[in-house]
Amino acid sequence: MQSKCFILSSSNIQNVRIRNDLYKTLTNRFDKVYFVGDNFSEIQENQILWEGAYNRKGISFEIIIFLRLVLIFFRLKPTHIISFAPKNNIYCGFLQIFFKYKLSTVVSGLGSYSIKLTNKKSILHHLFRFFVSRSNNIIAMNVDNFNFLYECFGENKVFQIASEGINTDIDFVTCKKRNELLYLSRIINEKGIFLIIEAFKVAFESKPDIILNIAGEMSLNDIEKEIFFRSISHPGIIYHGEVSESKKRQLLNITSIVLLPSIYGEGLPMILLEAQLNCSIVITTKVSGCFDAISDQMITFCCEYSVESILFSIENSLNLDNASFSKITEISRDWVINTHNKSVICTKYLEIFSKTKFINHP
Repeated sequence: MQSKCFILSSSNIQNVRIRNDLYKTLTNRFDKVYFVGDNFSEIQENQILWEGAYNRKGISFEIIIFLRLVLIFFRLKPTHIISFAPKNNIYCGFLQIFFKYKLSTVVSGLGSYSIKLTNKKSILHHLFRFFVSRSNNIIAMNVDNFNFLYECFGENKVFQIASEGINTDIDFVTCKKRNELLYLSRIINEKGIFLIIEAFKVAFESKPDIILNIAGEMSLNDIEKEIFFRSISHPGIIYHGEVSESKKRQLLNITSIVLLPSIYGEGLPMILLEAQLNCSIVITTKVSGCFDAISDQMITFCCEYSVESILFSIENSLNLDNASFSKITEISRDWVINTHNKSVICTKYLEIFSKTKFINHP
């Protein structure tokens, strides 16, 4: 029987780095390795379309999505699954009863399900505990998620990995345009996009040369979209929409300040690692996931989820002299290289997979 490993997440855009790295790492362990997601990425191969999986239509549409996944499993009969994100973790834990594959559950973040998943009275909490318990291993990316999973499943199954892994062997720009700010993430209210815009407008009054670039997948509802597009009608704000990897690189190269004042259930936001790797100051909150993704030098710039606090951090960053800016950002870059390098992360995945008998020893 052919061994077939699925690396599964709702979207092929999500978790793109670690899934690419795992693909390269696992190709000599399986006959076939496939990506499963709701669209095709230009930098991946062996992809399977799970149409509509990144659901924005509500709970009723989940039945259709689930049935589509069942059909994919029937057609290809995977022997191993690496599943990203809580919804997929539940689906794959349930289907493991019937398909008998080995399962690695990666909780990259609790996301919008965080309150229900951690509430012991919630049905979702009990479904998650029951079906995820069938996994060979369970992997978290930040301390709070690890603690939650450890309480649910115990020490023999739960592991923490520092991140998805990042390619640290890149060219980077140290001479930044000190007036360029950037928000680059999914555009939702919980990630602080409206607070950023308001704080920027106040800062612009005293520093009219500053620029705020906004990029990312649009995930606001219709009312929020109307407010958003009205609020970015400002001479200092540039909206780029959803951008390619090359465009993201261009934006990071000119940016001196990256903002993510999130209260969302983050796993470990890659944009914060990328920003530090590219020698930018990051302004984020001390919430789980975000706080795990910054160096000690960046704690000074942490903010609360408010316009006033974000404004204070922006002004604090803009007022840094060049020597201080360079010192802080270079130390933070070295921290990312030492703790989040993709080769280190992939080695840790393999160690966990071997220890929990998800894969055989080489």
